[in-house]
Parts: sequence; structure tokens; C-alpha cells
Amino acid sequence: MRSELIIFACFLLFSSFVRGQEELKGKCYDSEKCKVDFRSEFENCAGRYCGRPYNPLTGQVTSSACGACDRGSRTDHWVCLPCTETISAYAICYLVFIVMFAFCCQVLLAILYLKNNNRTATFIAIPIELVVSMILAVLCFEPLGSLKIYSCMATDPSPLADWYTLSHSPSNNSCGSEAVYPMWTLVMVFYAFCALVPLIVRTVCILIVGDEKGYSSLYHPLYLYPFLVIAQAIIGGLIYFSFPYIVLVVMFVLQIACYNTLEERAFNYPDFLFLVLGYTMSVFAIISIKFFFGTSWLLLIAAFLGPAVLPAILYIDHRRKY
Repeated sequence: MRSELIIFACFLLFSSFVRGQEELKGKCYDSEKCKVDFRSEFENCAGRYCGRPYNPLTGQVTSSACGACDRGSRTDHWVCLPCTETISAYAICYLVFIVMFAFCCQVLLAILYLKNNNRTATFIAIPIELVVSMILAVLCFEPLGSLKIYSCMATDPSPLADWYTLSHSPSNNSCGSEAVYPMWTLVMVFYAFCALVPLIVRTVCILIVGDEKGYSSLYHPLYLYPFLVIAQAIIGGLIYFSFPYIVLVVMFVLQIACYNTLEERAFNYPDFLFLVLGYTMSVFAIISIKFFFGTSWLLLIAAFLGPAVLPAILYIDHRRKY
């Protein structure tokens, strides 16, 4: 009797699945008329990030069941549609920040753990590795083999919830997906290449320079990037929204520290390079904020360039007095 009940239940499930497929047979979703007809016949999906699977080749919805969207697609609350929007200017600034942050971490590790006469090959290799890693990472995403990037960010800036879709899924259906495609996985892939590319690029640089003791720096990326991957997975969304302000605050503090050390020694060429780098990073942060809010340049310069030049003004005034 129990086996008969199980068979009957399986038959009912299969019948409902077949009926759902028959209902959707010929249900197009590749034009405005098709979308209006589909939405009038079917309810929208319950979850904020849930949608029905869609075949872009045939232009038809393939199932009536709502679920998580595939990578590279985003729901319109009815159907998961492929992402074909180009990446925004602010997102490009975010990727530039990721590269610069990786560069600073690599240089810092080289300064801390390598002697002065063993850093040449490493300093030459680091920027090459980062550029090659980012290019390889971009080539892995749609459209494949192209430096053009498709994005799923329907609005710019996208809400913070888009970075943590799993926490906004309905209790009866997990619809966790990458709503900010490809900003989350692109950084992950970039970090993966950053851990592997040095095995080739840095080795070649060490052989060319003849710095045999520089081989110890090959372990630095293998230790560094797993931690950065974990940080990206946990606080990637927070970094995306806050990186311009982080850059401004860090540059402000470092400039004050640099000017304080000039009280005890003369101004030299490394100090000049450091200050130029600080002002360049401040301008980069201001440009990123401009793309984020879309406000006027004059307002941004008045609001954020002040902290960038304030340490220099105070230092010059102090030197004139003493």
C-alpha cells in the first residue's frame, strides 16, 4: 500500500511538471507585447531576486517555477533576463581601486620581508602581474575574449542588498545569485590570477635581474590573496560603496604624517613622489564620488579637495612662522 502511494505521488508531481511546461509552450518574452501578455497570465515571483529561466536563443520562458537566476542574468520579478548593459564608470573606478589596493599590499609585503638589495625584481614584477591578472580576469567574462564587460547592475549605484541576495530570499525558495554581476566574481577571479601569475612573471623578472634571493617573494601572493578573497566575500559590498572615502581619509592621514616628519629632516625626492601620489589618489577618489552621485565638479572640489590640500597649507604656514 505504501509503495502504491509513493508511485501515485510521483505521478502527480510529474503531471504538474508536464502541465507547467505545456502552459509555457510558446510563451515568448522577447518583445514588449510578449512581456505584457506573460505578466497578465502569470504572477510575479515572490522573492526579490527570484525569476523564471529564460532561453535567449528562442526568446521563450522555459519553466513556470521561480528560482535563482543563472550567473550573468538578473530578474525583472518575472523572468531571469541576460545582462547586456555595459559596466558603469563608477564600477570601473572600483576595479581600479582593487588593483591599486593589491599593489599597495604587495609592495608593503616586499618592504617588510625583503632586504633593500633584493627588492628590484619584485618591484618591477608587481605592476606587470596586476595588469596581466586584470586583463585575464576580464577576458573570462561575457563577452568572452573581449575587454568589454556586461553588467547586471540595473541601477547605478545599485543597492547594498544586491551584494547579499541570499539574505533577501524567501524562506521557501533560495534565490541567492550575483545581482551585481560581474563585480563580485570578477574581483575573485582577479585575485586568483594574482596568486598564479607571479609564478611566471616574477620568476622571469628575477632571472633577468639576477636576484636569486627574490624567490622568497613568490610566497607573498599565496599568503595574501586568500585573505583578500575572504574579505571580498564578506564585505565586498561595503568596500564598493565606501572606497572613495577610505582613499580620502587614508591620504589625508598619510600626508599629515609625512609633513610631521619633515620637521626633523629636509624635503627630498621620495617625499615629493609620496605627496604627488597622495594628491593623485585624492583626485581619483573625487572622480569616483562624481560618478557615484552625478553631482557637479565645483561642489565636489569644494567639499573634498579641501582636506587634500589642508595639510600642505598648514605645513607652509608653520614653516613661515618658524
